[in-house]
Amino acid sequence: MKLDNRGWGLQELIVGLSVLIFCLFLAVILISKNFKELGGTLIDVDEPVQSRPVENEDFYRGLEYKMIEACKVYQKDLYYDLREGDKLTVTLKTLVRDQYLDKVDGDCSGYVTFEKENGSVIYTPYLKCGRKYQTKGYLEMLDSNG
Repeated sequence: MKLDNRGWGLQELIVGLSVLIFCLFLAVILISKNFKELGGTLIDVDEPVQSRPVENEDFYRGLEYKMIEACKVYQKDLYYDLREGDKLTVTLKTLVRDQYLDKVDGDCSGYVTFEKENGSVIYTPYLKCGRKYQTKGYLEMLDSNG
């Protein structure tokens, strides 16, 4: 690279742009990789996303739906006067024990959180069935009581 009174030439400009484009390309790859490891979204999704593909996904989704429906009845029976911002958790074991839901086959456990927000109640199910299925966001500590 020669420096003279004329400044940089076309060759230096092309080399500089090539280095810049390579750095940008590398940054996009690294950000994309880390973005996928974080779950692929920065937006909080209402519907739980599974951590890996499973064979009987319809069965587990159906069970999550049944958990929500049982929790709605449970909430109306016991917590009919929720205040704005109240967030409660009901375990699958509690729903079965109190006969809001039929006994679940297999080694499944889980819970439903419900929260009053903007005048409506939002229900979110979390389910874990051994190594076969686990809802993304499932926390073992919320499932232990009940």
